[in-house]
This record gives sequence, structure tokens and C-alpha cells, in this order.
Amino acid sequence: MSDDLHHLAAAYALDALDPDERAAFEAHLEHCESCRADVADFGAVAGELAGATAVAPPAALRDRVLADVAETRQERPVVRRLDEPRRRQRSTMLLAVAAAVVGLIAGAAIVLTMSDRGSGADEVLSAADAITMPLEGTDGSVRVVWSDELGRAVVVGSGLPDPGEGREYELWAIVESGPVPAGLFTPDDGSVEEVFDLDPSATSPAAWGVTNEPEGGSPAPTGDILYFAEV
Repeated sequence: MSDDLHHLAAAYALDALDPDERAAFEAHLEHCESCRADVADFGAVAGELAGATAVAPPAALRDRVLADVAETRQERPVVRRLDEPRRRQRSTMLLAVAAAVVGLIAGAAIVLTMSDRGSGADEVLSAADAITMPLEGTDGSVRVVWSDELGRAVVVGSGLPDPGEGREYELWAIVESGPVPAGLFTPDDGSVEEVFDLDPSATSPAAWGVTNEPEGGSPAPTGDILYFAEV
């Protein structure tokens, strides 16, 4: 058994502890908020991954299993208590397996999350009526890809300055009646890829622009247009 019970959270969430380890960890769990949070997180990710990959069994599987059970001799298992060195070795192996499984779960969750984030952008970028428009600006590069049919737009940028504390960039679809707010974004290390649902009045714009606005955005531009292009 591990001397540091905190390290058993992953194995506990995966039901990979022996009875003694489980009893000790559950006693520890009553008084450790950090471990309770870890167990909840591990269990939630494992559940999401299982749900995402679950496949319905064949309809004939139950009948086949029951038929095999009826023909298989059932014998009582021989229970033998492991000596302490072997128990420690088993615990170490279980923890290693649990850590590997948790790593795979976390990696898969990240991949799933990235796929979910990218799917909306991919839909717009691959739309039959998608139009790509590079915007002119002094710092970094920004382009807008939009689909009137989908009513959505994607902002893609790199090398963008931080908008400042309490500030965000705001995208504007500029139509005949004036600028229409299209979405807010903040670069991550200078890069951005954000998908926005467009207001019906913002389809088929005459131009696109980006301004620096207070956090939460503005109903109309309050400063200079930093990035701009006519369609």
C-alpha cells in the first residue's frame, strides 16, 4: 500500500484498489477535500470517455453468454492471502496501470474537446459558399471566413497584441445601415480561432472590421477600426 494516500485517488476512481487499500483510502477520503475533488474529476472524465465510445452489444450476445454459462462447470475460487511483499508489488503495479489509464483518459478527453471546438470552424471553412477575407492591420494578421448560408463566421488570427486588461476585440459586420456586432474574442498568445453566429442583419456585409472594446463589447464601435477590409 502506498504510504501517501493522496496518490490512490486515480486508482480508487478506476476501482483498482484491493479491499485493504480501499478501506484505508475511504477513511482518508472523509477528511480530505483535495482527494474528493480528484476522485470526482477522474470519475467524470472516465464516465464521459466511456459514454463517448460505448457501443450497443449484439442482440444475440445475452443468449450466447447464458448458453455458455449453462455448459461451463462452476467451481469455487481458491482464495489465498498475498504476503506483504507481493501485496506491495501488486499495489505498485495497480498504481502504474491506473496512472497510465488516467493519462489515456485525459489525453482522449483533450482530443475530444479539441474536436468539439474545431467542428464548428471546419463546418464554416468547408461550406460551399464560404468567403475568406484578409483584414488589413498594423499588428499581426486577421482574416474572416463566413458563410451566409450557415449564418456563421470564423475569425482566424496570429501575432495579435493583447487587448489589455478589461478589454476585448470586437468583430463588426459592416452593412449599409452601419456596423453590426458579430462577436468578441481575446487572443491566446497572439492567436485566435473563434466561431460566431451572425445576426440575420449581418449577412452579406459590405465590409468587416475589428476594434478594441471594453470587456463585454459595445453596441457600436467606440474607437478606431484596427483591422478592416471591404468585401
